[in-house]
Amino acid sequence: MATPSQIQVKDGDVLVLVGTMKGAFLIRSNGARERWDAGGPHFAGQAIYAMAYDGRGLRLATGAREPRPWVPASQAPPAPNVSEQ
Repeated sequence: MATPSQIQVKDGDVLVLVGTMKGAFLIRSNGARERWDAGGPHFAGQAIYAMAYDGRGLRLATGAREPRPWVPASQAPPAPNVSEQ
């Protein structure tokens, strides 16, 4: 299985979390939104129904692989590389 591509997220960036039937993708841009970078797929080949990002810790908090919210995800995708600048 291919290694997911990683993105660099800086403080003040716009971060979009996208869950698809093919995995989770993280898409980022600076505040001007002139250029977008994508990272992923995380959980390649699995349906991702929900994701959450905790900006206090600057990391991805969780990913849900089940459409039922009471069934927890068995793993979390790796956090994006974050630098506070």
